[in-house]
Amino acid sequence: MTLEDSVHVFRPRVLQRAEELGNVSAACREAGIPRTLFYRWKKRFTLYGIDGLHPRRAAARPGMSSAGLDQGTQGYRHGVKHLSFR
Repeated sequence: MTLEDSVHVFRPRVLQRAEELGNVSAACREAGIPRTLFYRWKKRFTLYGIDGLHPRRAAARPGMSSAGLDQGTQGYRHGVKHLSFR
């Protein structure tokens, strides 16, 4: 079983356990997760169904492309080169 598969089994169990107990705090305590995370999962489950509970892939952060880094570095070097202290 892959990590993604085990996560896909764990998240619905936590949601189901909260429903069984009728207590979100207790279910989160048992699972070792914060309530805010539970409510994020619940919202995604409500909106997208079981597929919403799959782990989301991490997207590249804006400005982190290799072209962006090169341009940013060149701009920084250019600024330092022409910096004067008076």
